[in-house]
Amino acid sequence: MSIENILKDNYAATVVQDGDIIIKTFKPGFELNQNIFNKKWKDTCNQFGEIYGHFPKIIECDSNKLITKKVDGKSIGELLSIIKDSKIEEQIEFIKKMQYIFFKFMSNLFEYNVKYNTLLIHKDLTFDNMFIHNGKLLCIDLNSTTINRNPCEQSFIALPMVMLQDLVDNMNYKYYVKKFINKQ
Repeated sequence: MSIENILKDNYAATVVQDGDIIIKTFKPGFELNQNIFNKKWKDTCNQFGEIYGHFPKIIECDSNKLITKKVDGKSIGELLSIIKDSKIEEQIEFIKKMQYIFFKFMSNLFEYNVKYNTLLIHKDLTFDNMFIHNGKLLCIDLNSTTINRNPCEQSFIALPMVMLQDLVDNMNYKYYVKKFINKQ
């Protein structure tokens, strides 16, 4: 695999792209527990992805690697970096759309969990793990998903909510500085 195909390389894993697939190879000490990342987990993630389109298809999973289809689009982090120099009104419009897309994803996830009497969650919903493509949120880093870990989960929503709140508060601050302070 050439160096150009490496998307990420850190202490836990190396992620490479090979055509339309993504291969995440885990380093010693970070292998996947096959009691958790088993056929039921894979089938649940794939079923949710097929029904709602928010997860890429998992092609293969074992303790050393996770192979998925590549997702199209850009991460929310990338999009925020691109839009940061735009007019404040454009930034506000983007954030409103992003909030809608995020809450549509959460609604679909909750609907799936109720409909199929399961508890599928993604424990690492950061701006770098959430992509937007054609008005839809797509999540990567599927080794951060679990099923039926606890009887009722809520904490997995906390991180993205804090990040969204911080983003909105910052945008409101910039808007009011521009509107009231910079006009004097």
